[in-house]
Amino acid sequence: MADRRSLWIATSEPTGYPPLERDPEVDVAVVGGGIIGITTAALLAKAGRRVALLEADRVAGGVLQGPARTRLADRSELLAAVPAQHS
Repeated sequence: MADRRSLWIATSEPTGYPPLERDPEVDVAVVGGGIIGITTAALLAKAGRRVALLEADRVAGGVLQGPARTRLADRSELLAAVPAQHS
């Protein structure tokens, strides 16, 4: 059976960070390090907010599948920085 994992998951090292030792001083805490959480955190930071992105497992773990993830990133203009050869 073919490997159905995303290229990101198949070729990147797992993420892992130690637990927080103190409460972060932020304006917004985004819970979930999937594409929705990452996009939300990036847009809030771009708007000048201090943001903490919290994830219990793997950042960009690949739960959201299909074209919805690209549409979300495209609408937020995050894909504008991706060179054409990678899109």
